[in-house]
Amino acid sequence: SVAAAPAAAPAQKKPDSPPPRKPEKRAAEQPKKQAAKSPKKTSGPNEELAKLFDELSSFEFKKGGTSKFAGVAYKSVAGTLRGLDEKVISGKSIAHLKGVGKETVKKIDQYIETGSIERLEKYRNGED
Repeated sequence: SVAAAPAAAPAQKKPDSPPPRKPEKRAAEQPKKQAAKSPKKTSGPNEELAKLFDELSSFEFKKGGTSKFAGVAYKSVAGTLRGLDEKVISGKSIAHLKGVGKETVKKIDQYIETGSIERLEKYRNGED
């Protein structure tokens, strides 16, 4: 007859040992935190101008190709304009803000002087 193996003694826990550690999640596995979204302004001192830049952005996206970069830039400018508490009095007055370049300054000045943006009017008339 075969002798039964002696039963394994229960593992004894050391009294001062910390509990086993769970493996840490790598950065890619970490749940992503979502940034708190601020409510989108739909009115303000520059809303009319912001809407024109939104429209310019849409035309640039529809055009495609490298125009998409201009579309992104115009969308950014529209957001910047909405974030301002005071009415823009000239393109130069906001030229220091992120995303506001020379062409944007020209378009803002043109709008303030004439009430329209030539590039946008060309798009609206199907010229470009």
